[in-house]
Amino acid sequence: MTYIVMAIVLVGGALLQVTLPAHACLGHVKVPFLLAAVLYYALSRDMPTMLVAAFAAGLLQDALTPVMPLGNSVLTFCIVGSGVGLFRKMVLTESLMTSATFGAAGAAATIVILYILLLKQGAVVCPAGKVALKTVSAGVLGMLCAPFVFAFARKLDGLVGNVELRESIDGLD
Repeated sequence: MTYIVMAIVLVGGALLQVTLPAHACLGHVKVPFLLAAVLYYALSRDMPTMLVAAFAAGLLQDALTPVMPLGNSVLTFCIVGSGVGLFRKMVLTESLMTSATFGAAGAAATIVILYILLLKQGAVVCPAGKVALKTVSAGVLGMLCAPFVFAFARKLDGLVGNVELRESIDGLD
């Protein structure tokens, strides 16, 4: 059931990522729903499961981005997901602060890694100021969207029995 939930989360994330507009004031950065899904699996599952999510999410992102050479997002998501996965046992994975922090750091790291990969391939020429704007914007958008993706994926996992849902006592978590 893990992979069925993963497919639903990734397809939903891809649809949201494609349909929501990218704003010029944010450097035309899209909201990183697919990356947030990878981060969820990096913090809640083992490394092989996260790598499946990273590969699928990266493939979806590359296929849906017209100028992106195939494979760059796959590699980037695997690198970022592996890095975040190292912290899985050190943080409270259900915390809002954890998802927001890793969402921001992961999205910013993704922009930098993708920029380096595309620069080495000669596929992009972008001034440092624009890269900085994109990095900061991606971090802010990652910080905002990751908690929603984490909550949605956790709820779906709980509904199918992949993880145990915790009940609120007197409105406190």
